[in-house]
Amino acid sequence: MDPDGMEEFKVIARTFIHWATYPGIILDNRAPSVDGNTFRTEQVIRVETNPRVSDNPILGVENSVSPTRVIVGRGNATISIGNSGEFSDPTGTRSDVNNGDNATVSFSGSAGGAGKAILGNIDYDFSISIVPGQTPTIGAQHGAFPAYEVHVIDSQGKVVGTYTFTPGSKWDIRYLQEPHDDVKKNDEPMERNP
Repeated sequence: MDPDGMEEFKVIARTFIHWATYPGIILDNRAPSVDGNTFRTEQVIRVETNPRVSDNPILGVENSVSPTRVIVGRGNATISIGNSGEFSDPTGTRSDVNNGDNATVSFSGSAGGAGKAILGNIDYDFSISIVPGQTPTIGAQHGAFPAYEVHVIDSQGKVVGTYTFTPGSKWDIRYLQEPHDDVKKNDEPMERNP
């Protein structure tokens, strides 16, 4: 329930490359995690489900793109090369479900930059539906590379829903060279309490 009339959620969407390195490029070297400290792109969207608190479900958004670290010479020296990213302004809607105390937030992003010719572009579209006290649902369309994670966190800091996609268990150039269909999800429940 929502005793104080405020049910703010945080939606965190990140892309990352789970391998440690690609020849000459240092990558993220991690598994999906709500505390992911490295990423290629990150969007953090603050969402209010209660229409009496805010007419617009979107309270704020922060977008970030990480630089790519390139190994220089034969040593361990690295330089950072900037990447570019584009993020849509998230849209928020509500329905009559739960007496209007709900929100659906839709957003997209893309990025490219250093290593793009080898590692490819990042492109995604997500739609997250939140009803307090219920498992959030996700609609998703994204490429088969890199890894993707979306976490929904409630006002008490509890993860109430998680979506993850990780391509291939280990670094393999063949995976990058093969064509892959986009990954698509249509209004599916997110994992609860991962």
